[in-house]
Amino acid sequence: MYRELRRSLDRLGVVHASTCKIEYSTECPDYALISKWTKLSDYRVENRLLVIVDLHEEENESKNMENACAFLLTNHYVREEGEKPVYLYQPMAGVTDVEAKMPIYLEAGSVLTPKTLWHTGLPRTEKYPLMQVLDERGLASERLDVDASFGEKSAGYRWLALALAADAVKYAQGEQLVACSEKNKFCITALSSQKTSIPANLEWGSWSNPLMPSVMAAFFCVISFFAYQITFSDKNAPLSLWGLIASIFIPFVGFISIGCLALVIKTNEAYRDMGY
Repeated sequence: MYRELRRSLDRLGVVHASTCKIEYSTECPDYALISKWTKLSDYRVENRLLVIVDLHEEENESKNMENACAFLLTNHYVREEGEKPVYLYQPMAGVTDVEAKMPIYLEAGSVLTPKTLWHTGLPRTEKYPLMQVLDERGLASERLDVDASFGEKSAGYRWLALALAADAVKYAQGEQLVACSEKNKFCITALSSQKTSIPANLEWGSWSNPLMPSVMAAFFCVISFFAYQITFSDKNAPLSLWGLIASIFIPFVGFISIGCLALVIKTNEAYRDMGY
Protein backbone atom coordinates (compact mmCIF):
# COMPACT_ATOMS: atom_id res chain seq x y z
CA MET A 1 0.00 0.00 0.00
CA TYR A 2 2.81 2.41 0.91
CA ARG A 3 4.62 1.73 -2.36
CA GLU A 4 1.45 2.28 -4.38
CA LEU A 5 0.80 5.54 -2.54
CA ARG A 6 4.36 6.73 -3.21
CA ARG A 7 3.99 5.86 -6.89
CA SER A 8 0.71 7.80 -7.02
CA LEU A 9 2.31 10.82 -5.38
CA ASP A 10 5.24 10.60 -7.76
CA ARG A 11 2.91 10.47 -10.78
CA LEU A 12 1.19 13.60 -9.47
CA GLY A 13 4.53 15.41 -9.29
CA VAL A 14 4.66 15.68 -5.50
CA VAL A 15 8.15 16.75 -4.43
CA HIS A 16 10.03 14.21 -2.25
CA ALA A 17 7.32 11.61 -2.89
CA SER A 18 9.87 8.79 -2.60
CA THR A 19 11.34 9.98 0.71
CA CYS A 20 8.47 11.64 2.61
CA LYS A 21 7.30 10.01 5.83
CA ILE A 22 3.94 8.22 5.59
CA GLU A 23 1.80 7.50 8.64
CA TYR A 24 -1.28 5.28 8.48
CA SER A 25 -4.08 4.94 11.01
CA THR A 26 -7.30 2.95 11.03
CA GLU A 27 -8.82 5.45 13.50
CA CYS A 28 -10.08 8.71 12.08
CA PRO A 29 -8.21 11.55 13.83
CA ASP A 30 -9.89 14.65 15.18
CA TYR A 31 -8.81 18.28 14.81
CA ALA A 32 -6.35 17.91 17.69
CA LEU A 33 -4.01 16.51 15.03
CA ILE A 34 -3.90 19.97 13.43
CA SER A 35 -3.08 21.56 16.78
CA LYS A 36 -0.26 19.04 17.24
CA TRP A 37 1.25 19.87 13.86
CA THR A 38 0.86 23.61 14.47
CA LYS A 39 2.85 23.38 17.70
CA LEU A 40 5.60 21.36 16.00
CA SER A 41 6.10 23.82 13.14
CA ASP A 42 8.33 26.89 13.31
CA TYR A 43 9.67 29.26 10.66
CA ARG A 44 10.61 26.37 8.38
CA VAL A 45 8.38 25.40 5.49
CA GLU A 46 6.02 22.65 6.62
CA ASN A 47 4.05 20.61 4.09
CA ARG A 48 1.69 17.90 5.31
CA LEU A 49 -0.68 15.97 3.07
CA LEU A 50 -3.63 14.53 4.99
CA VAL A 51 -5.94 12.02 3.31
CA ILE A 52 -9.13 10.91 5.10
CA VAL A 53 -11.17 8.04 3.63
CA ASP A 54 -14.54 7.32 5.27
CA LEU A 55 -15.84 3.87 4.25
CA HIS A 56 -18.26 1.40 5.80
CA GLU A 57 -17.64 -2.30 6.31
CA GLU A 58 -18.53 -4.48 3.33
CA GLU A 59 -20.87 -6.82 5.22
CA ASN A 60 -22.88 -3.96 6.81
CA GLU A 61 -25.35 -1.63 5.16
CA SER A 62 -24.09 1.94 5.12
CA LYS A 63 -26.26 4.54 6.85
CA ASN A 64 -23.88 7.39 6.14
CA MET A 65 -22.19 8.78 3.06
CA GLU A 66 -18.84 7.38 2.02
CA ASN A 67 -16.37 10.12 1.26
CA ALA A 68 -12.69 10.93 0.86
CA CYS A 69 -10.96 14.24 1.57
CA ALA A 70 -7.41 15.41 0.94
CA PHE A 71 -5.81 18.41 2.64
CA LEU A 72 -2.46 20.05 1.97
CA LEU A 73 -1.52 21.88 5.16
CA THR A 74 1.39 24.26 4.63
CA ASN A 75 2.80 27.43 6.15
CA HIS A 76 4.19 28.42 2.74
CA TYR A 77 1.48 29.56 0.37
CA VAL A 78 2.24 30.60 -3.20
CA ARG A 79 -0.61 32.74 -4.48
CA GLU A 80 -2.12 31.65 -7.78
CA GLU A 81 -3.93 34.03 -10.10
CA GLY A 82 -7.57 34.34 -9.11
CA GLU A 83 -7.28 31.97 -6.16
CA LYS A 84 -7.84 33.02 -2.58
CA PRO A 85 -5.68 31.54 0.17
CA VAL A 86 -7.41 29.55 2.91
CA TYR A 87 -6.05 30.20 6.40
CA LEU A 88 -6.93 27.45 8.87
CA TYR A 89 -6.68 28.69 12.44
CA GLN A 90 -5.54 26.38 15.22
CA PRO A 91 -8.61 24.53 16.54
CA MET A 92 -9.93 24.85 20.07
CA ALA A 93 -10.19 21.16 20.96
CA GLY A 94 -11.15 19.07 23.97
CA VAL A 95 -13.70 21.54 25.34
CA THR A 96 -16.15 20.22 27.94
CA ASP A 97 -17.91 23.52 28.74
CA VAL A 98 -19.06 25.14 25.50
CA GLU A 99 -21.08 27.86 27.21
CA ALA A 100 -18.03 29.15 29.10
CA LYS A 101 -15.36 28.73 26.43
CA MET A 102 -17.13 29.87 23.24
CA PRO A 103 -17.39 33.59 24.19
CA ILE A 104 -13.65 33.60 24.88
CA TYR A 105 -12.93 31.90 21.57
CA LEU A 106 -14.99 34.43 19.62
CA GLU A 107 -13.48 37.32 21.57
CA ALA A 108 -10.02 36.25 20.39
CA GLY A 109 -11.13 37.29 16.90
CA SER A 110 -9.45 34.67 14.73
CA VAL A 111 -12.26 35.46 12.30
CA LEU A 112 -14.27 38.65 12.54
CA THR A 113 -17.57 37.87 10.83
CA PRO A 114 -18.01 34.15 10.07
CA LYS A 115 -20.80 33.61 7.55
CA THR A 116 -21.51 29.90 7.99
CA LEU A 117 -21.24 27.25 10.69
CA TRP A 118 -20.70 23.64 9.61
CA HIS A 119 -21.31 21.17 12.44
CA THR A 120 -21.43 17.43 12.96
CA GLY A 121 -21.96 15.14 15.93
CA LEU A 122 -23.01 17.86 18.36
CA PRO A 123 -25.20 16.70 21.24
CA ARG A 124 -27.85 19.08 22.61
CA THR A 125 -25.65 20.07 25.56
CA GLU A 126 -23.10 21.50 23.11
CA LYS A 127 -25.26 22.49 20.16
CA TYR A 128 -27.65 24.87 21.92
CA PRO A 129 -25.01 26.82 23.92
CA LEU A 130 -23.02 27.23 20.70
CA MET A 131 -26.03 28.54 18.77
CA GLN A 132 -26.94 30.87 21.62
CA VAL A 133 -23.49 32.49 21.69
CA LEU A 134 -23.50 32.93 17.92
CA ASP A 135 -26.99 34.44 18.01
CA GLU A 136 -25.98 36.92 20.72
CA ARG A 137 -23.15 38.18 18.50
CA GLY A 138 -25.04 37.94 15.22
CA LEU A 139 -22.50 35.56 13.70
CA ALA A 140 -22.78 32.59 11.32
CA SER A 141 -26.43 33.08 10.46
CA GLU A 142 -26.28 30.00 8.22
CA ARG A 143 -25.88 26.74 10.20
CA LEU A 144 -25.44 23.56 8.19
CA ASP A 145 -25.88 20.21 9.92
CA VAL A 146 -23.68 17.75 8.03
CA ASP A 147 -25.37 14.74 9.68
CA ALA A 148 -28.80 15.84 8.49
CA SER A 149 -27.52 16.36 4.96
CA PHE A 150 -25.41 13.25 4.41
CA GLY A 151 -26.88 10.60 6.71
CA GLU A 152 -26.06 9.14 10.10
CA LYS A 153 -23.04 10.65 11.85
CA SER A 154 -19.66 9.32 10.79
CA ALA A 155 -16.16 10.05 12.09
CA GLY A 156 -15.11 11.26 8.64
CA TYR A 157 -17.80 13.92 8.52
CA ARG A 158 -15.68 16.33 10.56
CA TRP A 159 -13.09 16.36 7.79
CA LEU A 160 -15.75 16.50 5.08
CA ALA A 161 -17.21 19.58 6.80
CA LEU A 162 -13.73 21.12 6.94
CA ALA A 163 -13.24 20.47 3.22
CA LEU A 164 -16.60 22.06 2.37
CA ALA A 165 -15.83 25.09 4.53
CA ALA A 166 -12.40 25.44 2.92
CA ASP A 167 -13.98 25.44 -0.53
CA ALA A 168 -16.44 28.09 0.60
CA VAL A 169 -13.54 30.33 1.70
CA LYS A 170 -11.61 29.61 -1.48
CA TYR A 171 -14.52 30.69 -3.65
CA ALA A 172 -15.15 33.93 -1.76
CA GLN A 173 -18.07 32.85 0.42
CA GLY A 174 -16.69 34.57 3.51
CA GLU A 175 -15.21 33.35 6.75
CA GLN A 176 -16.33 29.96 8.06
CA LEU A 177 -16.63 28.02 11.33
CA VAL A 178 -16.50 24.23 11.67
CA ALA A 179 -17.63 22.50 14.88
CA CYS A 180 -17.67 18.84 15.80
CA SER A 181 -17.83 16.60 18.84
CA GLU A 182 -16.49 13.16 19.68
CA LYS A 183 -16.92 11.43 23.03
CA ASN A 184 -18.24 14.64 24.64
CA LYS A 185 -15.16 16.59 23.54
CA PHE A 186 -16.23 19.69 21.63
CA CYS A 187 -13.94 21.17 18.97
CA ILE A 188 -14.25 24.26 16.79
CA THR A 189 -11.97 25.84 14.22
CA ALA A 190 -12.13 28.86 11.93
CA LEU A 191 -11.18 29.43 8.30
CA SER A 192 -10.60 32.73 6.53
CA SER A 193 -9.16 34.08 3.30
CA GLN A 194 -6.99 36.60 5.12
CA LYS A 195 -5.07 37.01 8.34
CA THR A 196 -7.31 39.23 10.40
CA SER A 197 -4.54 40.25 12.82
CA ILE A 198 -2.57 42.24 10.22
CA PRO A 199 -3.47 45.02 7.74
CA ALA A 200 -4.69 43.71 4.39
CA ASN A 201 -2.18 45.86 2.48
CA LEU A 202 0.86 44.82 4.51
CA GLU A 203 3.81 43.60 2.46
CA TRP A 204 6.20 41.24 4.19
CA GLY A 205 9.97 41.61 3.83
CA SER A 206 13.23 40.87 5.59
CA TRP A 207 15.39 43.56 7.12
CA SER A 208 18.73 43.10 8.84
CA ASN A 209 19.29 44.23 12.41
CA PRO A 210 21.05 47.66 12.32
CA LEU A 211 23.41 46.61 15.12
CA MET A 212 25.39 44.25 12.89
CA PRO A 213 26.08 46.85 10.15
CA SER A 214 27.07 49.36 12.83
CA VAL A 215 29.63 46.95 14.31
CA MET A 216 31.01 46.22 10.83
CA ALA A 217 31.20 49.95 10.07
CA ALA A 218 33.13 50.57 13.30
CA PHE A 219 35.51 47.69 12.54
CA PHE A 220 36.30 48.93 9.04
CA CYS A 221 36.68 52.47 10.33
CA VAL A 222 39.37 51.29 12.78
CA ILE A 223 41.10 49.27 10.04
CA SER A 224 41.07 52.31 7.74
CA PHE A 225 42.51 54.50 10.48
CA PHE A 226 45.41 52.13 11.12
CA ALA A 227 46.04 51.78 7.37
CA TYR A 228 46.23 55.57 7.12
CA GLN A 229 48.61 55.79 10.10
CA ILE A 230 50.93 53.17 8.63
CA THR A 231 50.92 54.71 5.16
CA PHE A 232 51.01 58.46 5.71
CA SER A 233 51.98 59.28 9.32
CA ASP A 234 55.49 60.24 10.44
CA LYS A 235 57.34 57.08 11.42
CA ASN A 236 59.29 58.99 14.07
CA ALA A 237 56.04 59.95 15.85
CA PRO A 238 54.36 56.67 16.89
CA LEU A 239 50.78 56.75 18.14
CA SER A 240 50.50 57.10 21.91
CA LEU A 241 48.77 54.49 24.08
CA TRP A 242 45.81 56.77 24.75
CA GLY A 243 45.59 57.65 21.07
CA LEU A 244 45.56 53.94 20.21
CA ILE A 245 42.76 53.27 22.72
CA ALA A 246 40.76 56.27 21.52
CA SER A 247 41.12 55.26 17.85
CA ILE A 248 39.57 51.87 18.67
CA PHE A 249 37.06 52.87 21.35
CA ILE A 250 35.53 55.99 19.81
CA PRO A 251 34.48 54.45 16.43
CA PHE A 252 32.87 51.44 18.12
CA VAL A 253 30.99 53.58 20.66
CA GLY A 254 29.87 56.05 18.01
CA PHE A 255 28.68 53.58 15.37
CA ILE A 256 27.08 51.14 17.83
CA SER A 257 25.21 54.01 19.50
CA ILE A 258 23.85 55.08 16.12
CA GLY A 259 22.83 51.46 15.42
CA CYS A 260 21.03 51.15 18.78
CA LEU A 261 19.23 54.44 18.20
CA ALA A 262 18.10 53.34 14.74
CA LEU A 263 16.93 49.99 16.15
CA VAL A 264 14.85 51.63 18.89
CA ILE A 265 13.28 54.20 16.57
CA LYS A 266 12.37 51.73 13.82
CA THR A 267 11.09 49.13 16.30
CA ASN A 268 8.77 51.71 17.87
CA GLU A 269 7.52 52.72 14.42
CA ALA A 270 6.83 49.07 13.57
CA TYR A 271 4.87 48.55 16.80
CA ARG A 272 2.81 51.70 16.08
CA ASP A 273 2.07 50.46 12.56
CA MET A 274 0.86 47.13 13.96
CA GLY A 275 -1.38 48.87 16.47
CA TYR A 276 0.50 47.95 19.66
